[in-house]
Amino acid sequence: MEFVENFKKYELIVRILLKINPKYVWWHTKMTDCGFQSYGTSNDEIDFDSVAENGINCIGLLNIIRRTLGLEVPGVIEEKKYSGGTYEWYKYLKKNKKLKKFDLNAIYPNGTLLIRKYSSGKDQGHVAIIYKSNSTNVLKSKLLHAYSYKSFTKNDLYKKNEPGLTIDDKIYTSHSWYENGTYTHICLPENWMI
Repeated sequence: MEFVENFKKYELIVRILLKINPKYVWWHTKMTDCGFQSYGTSNDEIDFDSVAENGINCIGLLNIIRRTLGLEVPGVIEEKKYSGGTYEWYKYLKKNKKLKKFDLNAIYPNGTLLIRKYSSGKDQGHVAIIYKSNSTNVLKSKLLHAYSYKSFTKNDLYKKNEPGLTIDDKIYTSHSWYENGTYTHICLPENWMI
């Protein structure tokens, strides 16, 4: 029952976020944590006006959802330096046995997390959510995530980049960012929304 209620709230949160249209803000090494745009330093309630003003990054989407659902952000309670980041999320889901390898032949339900593990400052990983599942091919499913069309540049440390939070028509677009595929793992919605 908790998952059903949380999934309804998740859908409402997504509608609110899409309406305010937050832009993407890159993480950079001058930040002492995952950055304000990750919303990963607290488990407190989210101020959506602040999100609209300050922007978002890919992991910020997950942290905003978790905080609005009243769920903890990975690493916050333990006071990890990079709480709420892709590294802490991956570690949290793996420790709790909630990760599965991404399978191009599988069909995943709406709300499934797609994850690329953090591996370095250059490859910080990525997270996205299946927005509308395609029943014939996972790569044709619609995808909700935050990203920038432009690469990071040191001249624009806090610039808000397009498109920000968006819905892509198909997973294939972002899965092709890396030669062997962007997404390496998934987490089913009932395993991260409760």
